[in-house]
Amino acid sequence: MPARILLVDDEDDVLDAWETSLRPLKHQIIKAHDEKEALAASTEHPIDLVIVDYLIPSKTGVEIVATIRKRLPLIRSILISGRFDDKLSRSELREMVREKVEVDEYLHKPVKPKLLRATVTKLLEGTSPDWKETAIKAQTARAVSDKDTAELKQKLSQHLKSQK
Repeated sequence: MPARILLVDDEDDVLDAWETSLRPLKHQIIKAHDEKEALAASTEHPIDLVIVDYLIPSKTGVEIVATIRKRLPLIRSILISGRFDDKLSRSELREMVREKVEVDEYLHKPVKPKLLRATVTKLLEGTSPDWKETAIKAQTARAVSDKDTAELKQKLSQHLKSQK
């Protein structure tokens, strides 16, 4: 059964590229350009996966995922950015973000279509979580405060500044 995938980026070219990359998987694609559109889409449709750019005007991708997770705690997520340092390992980046917001995967721009498809497939075909894991994810998602998200945004901003 096809999944519903929400793509969030402020650039149409990026959204179109991600959609083209994912087309062979035959999932339903919903596009959003900002937080408002992303939240509206996640309210109107049962979303299975969100793919979001880190830098979105007015909010970061982390903030958008945190807000969506408060309503849909089990949604799978991919954060994409061209601004992260390639010298920082995926596990280091994951731990930095997982302190407050759970994002399933991180990819660096430009994302190769094959890697994007493989990552989406891996996340959507993952085994169903048991009840304990489900309860923990739901509790964690509800516990994320705006302060937590702001702290994480500041840490990521500091990291980005240190890379310049």
